Amino acid sequence: MIYLNWQYIILHHFEAWSSWADVEEYHVEELGYKCIAYNFGVIKENDKLIYKIGRPLTIAGGHTKGMNDKAIGIVLGG
Repeated sequence: MIYLNWQYIILHHFEAWSSWADVEEYHVEELGYKCIAYNFGVIKENDKLIYKIGRPLTIAGGHTKGMNDKAIGIVLGG
């Protein structure tokens, strides 16, 4: 498996969406991405913190312009 040359971790936060599925739907349906932009997520669902796996590390992210091929994107939600 080939991984990109990750040099950074970029943290994002959202509170506008109610679930991981909402974020993914927004990225795919509204922004036209092939999948969710973030590589990982930690979100609050039903009063529990849930770890989510998003875009594979073999594909550049879509989370931060100019940094997607060198930074892992992690989103914190809730």
